[in-house]
Amino acid sequence: MVKKGEKRVGTFLGFLGFLGLPAVVLGATLLAVFTPADAAPPRFTWITNINNKVQIHFDTEPNRTYVVQYINRLPTNISTTNWSNLYTALSFPISTHQIIQDVRTTPVRFYRLKVTP
Repeated sequence: MVKKGEKRVGTFLGFLGFLGLPAVVLGATLLAVFTPADAAPPRFTWITNINNKVQIHFDTEPNRTYVVQYINRLPTNISTTNWSNLYTALSFPISTHQIIQDVRTTPVRFYRLKVTP
């Protein structure tokens, strides 16, 4: 069963006898491609600051890699700035909830969440 937002390519073995095909075709490999709706944009679900430790929560979707990045001061052009990687959530075939921790070393820090298909 394919869930909403899930993309899956798989190889399935099936019996083709019900199609009236010869017995030698039984167990032929069929390719199935499911293309449901695009994945939701990445977002943090919760950020807390407890005892100078920032906890960042976010949910992941199957088969996507997420990277939490940070910068200590906000520049005028945010897209051309060199962000530092704090954490990489590797791709898994299931959805997960990630909680990461960052020790505060500066008075201000900005975070962003990037995702790759």
